[in-house]
Amino acid sequence: MGCCFSEEEEPDYGPVNPNERTPLIDPSVSNQQAINQDRSSSTYQQPPKGDEQSALNRILHKNAREVIDVTADSQILQQSEYHDRQRQYSNRLNMVITNSGRQQAYHVNLPPGVTSAHTALSAPPVSSADVQLITNATEKAAKCIKDIKVQHKEDLVASFGVP
Repeated sequence: MGCCFSEEEEPDYGPVNPNERTPLIDPSVSNQQAINQDRSSSTYQQPPKGDEQSALNRILHKNAREVIDVTADSQILQQSEYHDRQRQYSNRLNMVITNSGRQQAYHVNLPPGVTSAHTALSAPPVSSADVQLITNATEKAAKCIKDIKVQHKEDLVASFGVP
């Protein structure tokens, strides 16, 4: 999602596709300021407050008109639509990655047994008590495994008297 603009050049925003050579300030404005500075080099003139305020209000109103309120759109995706979009975005990402020269393609990495990311992300988080219980159990199991010692008592291979 993002802001949508027309393909035409808007007078307040400048060219639609600016590049590194596009001036940030309109040349006519900078020339006019240079002329004003030459005329009044000894005194500093502040621009009238009304002009600044009206310019700021105009910018604010233009931006307010162009803002897209995504919270107002309350569409609930069905599970199949969610999977379709996920597949579509994965395919687009794979196309971009393969065109960029990278070797690896993007794949959804879900844990085994999880069929959709939605179910994993909407599940309640694991409590800290459960995490601590699992940590203690693995530490005890690791300690037990380290304490296992094999004692050699007899030969593992038995000969049956085969000539």
